[in-house]
Amino acid sequence: MFWVAVAYSSGIVAGALSHRPAPLWIAAVAVSAVATVCFVRSRALLAKAFVFGMLFFTGALHIDLSGVLPVRDRSLDKFADMQGITVTGHVIRGGRLR
Repeated sequence: MFWVAVAYSSGIVAGALSHRPAPLWIAAVAVSAVATVCFVRSRALLAKAFVFGMLFFTGALHIDLSGVLPVRDRSLDKFADMQGITVTGHVIRGGRLR
C-alpha cells in the first residue's frame, strides 16, 4: 500500500510540475492498462511495473483535471481575526449519547 501511495503521489507532483494536456495522460493510462493486461500471465513482475506506471499517470491526470491550485473558501475569514466569538446552542430533544 505504501508503494501505491508513493506512485500516485509522485504522479500528482509530476502532473503539477509538468504542463501536459489531459489527453496525453489519458493515453498513458490506457497504454499502461493494456500493457498490464497483456503481461499479467506471462511476466508478472513487468505487469506490476505497468500497474505502478498506471497509478503514476492516474495521479498526474487527477491533478491536471482538478487544477493545480484549489479555490480557497473565504467564508470563514471573518472568524480568523483572533477575536473571541460566542457560540449558542439549543437542546431540541433529550436522549442518550451513543
